[in-house]
Amino acid sequence: MKTKYWWLIGILGLALFLRWWHLEDWFHFTMDEELIAWRAWGLFELRRPFLIGGISPLQIHLPPYFYYWSSLLLWPFKFDPVGWGFWAGLFSLITIWLLYKLSRNLIAPLLYSVSLTTVMFDRHYWPLFFNPLFTLLTFWSLKKKQSFVLILTLTAAVTADPSNLVLVIFVLLSNFRLFLKKAWIGAVIFLVPLLLFDLRHQWQNLSGVSRLFGQLGANEPNWGGLLLLPQSLARFWYTAQTNLIEVYSYCIPFAQARLSGINIWLLLAAVITIILAVWRQREIKLLLLSYFVGLSVFGLLGFSLFDHYLTGLMPVWAMVTAAVIKHLPKKLAWLLVGVFVAVNLFEFSRVDNPYGLEHKKDLIKWANLYLIGSDWELQSESKCHRENGLRYLFELSGNPPVQSFMDPNFSWLYPTMPSDEPVDKTLLTSDRPLVGNEEVVARESFGAMGAYILRP
Repeated sequence: MKTKYWWLIGILGLALFLRWWHLEDWFHFTMDEELIAWRAWGLFELRRPFLIGGISPLQIHLPPYFYYWSSLLLWPFKFDPVGWGFWAGLFSLITIWLLYKLSRNLIAPLLYSVSLTTVMFDRHYWPLFFNPLFTLLTFWSLKKKQSFVLILTLTAAVTADPSNLVLVIFVLLSNFRLFLKKAWIGAVIFLVPLLLFDLRHQWQNLSGVSRLFGQLGANEPNWGGLLLLPQSLARFWYTAQTNLIEVYSYCIPFAQARLSGINIWLLLAAVITIILAVWRQREIKLLLLSYFVGLSVFGLLGFSLFDHYLTGLMPVWAMVTAAVIKHLPKKLAWLLVGVFVAVNLFEFSRVDNPYGLEHKKDLIKWANLYLIGSDWELQSESKCHRENGLRYLFELSGNPPVQSFMDPNFSWLYPTMPSDEPVDKTLLTSDRPLVGNEEVVARESFGAMGAYILRP
């Protein structure tokens, strides 16, 4: 037993290393993360509390709990976003430990710890980061019949991201009586801040429901989502994608490329494994059915579907994979585990993020040498990487622009409103060749970003 726990400690240590290595260099910080950072900074620095969180694809703002939680996590790091990466590594250890307790073997935690796909998702702190932990807590609550923990977990999950409604479907299919015992608590926690907001703002948030119904049928059904389940789960075993900006991006070319390059034999193996899991295990069957229903409904309504909506399945898929391996002859089982670990660690050694946080901080240090003491404007040009998080980072640096391409989105969060006066200089970031007649004062490259100081 002691040997087993030493192995578990080793697995946890390896997992933490993989999630903290090149932490700032690879950290992903763009528009989604920037919004949360603005709310955190504003909460403590400007004393601006809030009653609603992020907007959901359903056109309704969510309760603010995830934003408050994220604000508390960022506060000790003086609102430097890299602090979220530090916490993400630690919370991943809780997920892996709970995976060990539920699977009752070391193979599942090991597979989850080294899978490049889970490592990349675990390094990305945003509303879907906690999905694997929420899924395991839901399993544990059902197993132990802990209705209070179950409702708190589901409430936290859905307030973080509405994709977690699949967990509610799963619980209703598994044990609806346990759900109903404390459902009122979750309803109160979920609705109170939203009702307070709407009472103060003429029911603006609730009006999103009418906008949602008005958009129904406007988009073509997205039937490709039906294949998302095996495609995403196959990437748990192996992915050749090591450019983090492409892994995290919503941009359609990158989102399609993530799934189009999957080996056909891996995809077939994933389909067979899903069939076996559904046949043998009731809980797995109901969970996969819930995800399939969720993907089908969202696809039918024409919503865009992305693989990161399925991150909550990754620890369960680790358990399923471990169960299959344990039924193999011992030597073959160890061979497969060894190959899995070796291949994923090799792919990890190839990871890069040309738009990582460290590149952006270096860009800001360089730009401030030319911009300090002037009224300047921030601009960005890119098809997939325009919303790059720089506006917030310049605020932290103490030299914010007086005008910015992000002003239409975030000016209501600034300490002072943007200026309409002419500027002295412009900082342009772009991944394209520079076009225009402006005088170039200085230029430099930071990762995949070109930076240009321009004089009008």
